Amino acid sequence: MTAEQSSVEKNKSQNRNSDVYVATLDVGTSSVRSLLFNQRAEEMEGFGIQIPYDVKTASDGGVEVDADALAGLAVKSLSVLHQQIWERRLKVSAVACCTFWHNVLGVDAQGSPSTPVLHPFDTRADQAARKLALRIDSRAQHARTGCVLHPSYLPAKLLWLSETNPTAFKASRRWMSFGEYLFLKFFGKAVASVSMVSGSGLWNQHENQYDSEILGVLPVDLNQLSPVQEMDQPLSDLRPEYKSQWPALSGAPWFPALGDGAG
Repeated sequence: MTAEQSSVEKNKSQNRNSDVYVATLDVGTSSVRSLLFNQRAEEMEGFGIQIPYDVKTASDGGVEVDADALAGLAVKSLSVLHQQIWERRLKVSAVACCTFWHNVLGVDAQGSPSTPVLHPFDTRADQAARKLALRIDSRAQHARTGCVLHPSYLPAKLLWLSETNPTAFKASRRWMSFGEYLFLKFFGKAVASVSMVSGSGLWNQHENQYDSEILGVLPVDLNQLSPVQEMDQPLSDLRPEYKSQWPALSGAPWFPALGDGAG
């Protein structure tokens, strides 16, 4: 290699290391995928992995996922991406996340799942949705939240859980989306995005806060949901086990998961 070629390669390396890179995690309804993008929002070839998974289905319309098993796939996906980033000595400026919309799980006082992740395709809350329609003006509810009273959304799911599994329901200190649970595992703090809660059926989209009318007919307290003042706030201080596992991602702002896929 000539001196001129060596200089060109050195400049390329310096430019690559000074670029802005964003690592992404996408937890969809059938796979978990990690990718890397540059500052021009171009997907970087040779980075990331896609891991398919199956949900648990039942003849009564149940569709659910084990929260820790799914979190394990997210960890695996990020670990593969991190290794690729680390080997190429790239600097990650931010981590962006998205997870499938309209899901919910309960978490107990120790921060462990008290219920599975209820999938948006779970239809077991159909009767609960009908009960809610008798307790509240469904058209007004739709106008405020953008979500009809339907088994896909959280109001019906939460009412159904309270009636069919009262033990697990009472053990649940917090209700959250899977994206929030990932942040709880990675950072010790569950943080939501407005994007995610806007598709829950619990969010008043005109007032940009939880809808007091729907909460008034549910056995759920406001303090069991993600605090409004903390929404959309990135976190960067990974828990020690993940900080040591992903040094290239540690210190970068991780943004709360956006909702992926309109229902």
